[in-house]
Amino acid sequence: MLLDKLDEIEGKYDELTKILSDPEIFSDYTRSQKYSKEQSDLEEIVNVMLKRF
Repeated sequence: MLLDKLDEIEGKYDELTKILSDPEIFSDYTRSQKYSKEQSDLEEIVNVMLKRF
């Protein structure tokens, strides 16, 4: 159950990384800030998870 949730978080983080790697996203400041914040919120969890697994 917990591992499933962690996989879900990692998947969302990867999805946001892909979105933010597209330069076109930065033409919409509001969306780019939203995605950047969401990715930042998940980053610590993903980094800890990657170190442990």
